[in-house]
Amino acid sequence: MARIFGWILMLLGVGVVVLKIIKIGIPLLSNANPLFVIVIGILLIVAGFLFLKEGRTKQKKEVPIYEGEGKNRKIVGYKRV
Repeated sequence: MARIFGWILMLLGVGVVVLKIIKIGIPLLSNANPLFVIVIGILLIVAGFLFLKEGRTKQKKEVPIYEGEGKNRKIVGYKRV
């Protein structure tokens, strides 16, 4: 789900930047400061990219299995959670 939301944010950001650069007469974009609109578009692209990375990093964690107590503990293996 995070990946789909990431793609939507990225496409929205690219659309905003492209519409501002091409200067299509959309009232909301034409009245705003051009630099402000482009920065908002770039922030949307970055946010979308971060959501894409979040959806991809679902790895299984490994926790160590110890033998002994206190300072004499040794790692004898790893268990996947």
